[in-house]
Amino acid sequence: MNEHLHLWLGRFQSDTALAELFEEQYEDRARPLNGFAASQGQRRYDHDFIEYRVGNGEALEDLIRLNSYSQFYLEQVLEAARASQLQDANLFILADAKEFRTPMNIEKTGVSMTYLGQFSYRK
Repeated sequence: MNEHLHLWLGRFQSDTALAELFEEQYEDRARPLNGFAASQGQRRYDHDFIEYRVGNGEALEDLIRLNSYSQFYLEQVLEAARASQLQDANLFILADAKEFRTPMNIEKTGVSMTYLGQFSYRK
């Protein structure tokens, strides 16, 4: 049976920008969990069903290959990266498709992420 993932690819400019995207807060449940949740129009998501990988100068293929189920979407993501001129991306995010109702691009100070779409995989 096929399962589905949402995938984003993009760039961050500093550790501060990355921290603002993923640093979680639990004090105020009325506020979003973090900048990523807010960027997707949600207050919460289960962080057990999301992965993000930060690049350190390696080839994009190597950055993506390290993620779960990459054998099912690697070539499609590399093609999308070429088409979107994201070959120098240094941030890759994947999430179980059930976690986000309306995934979208992210444009925040220091972070630019392109939502690549929903991809299938098999467990």
